[in-house]
Amino acid sequence: MIPQFENLTAAERDLLYQAPALLSFWEACAQNNVNPVQKEDAIKLAHLKTFTSVPLLLPYYSEVEKRFTNQ
Repeated sequence: MIPQFENLTAAERDLLYQAPALLSFWEACAQNNVNPVQKEDAIKLAHLKTFTSVPLLLPYYSEVEKRFTNQ
């Protein structure tokens, strides 16, 4: 578990881990339908963040990636 998340409830942690997927979904649906290209780009970006983010955020993006493709 990410140390900064230790004092959060399970629901709060889940919401934080789901936030990138939720925001990407809302963006992909901006035109009242799901844009498959934007969906694919969002999944790729979530995966890339596990390698390219600041070291402090690597554990977070690693957890996000696990949940992102299931959203």
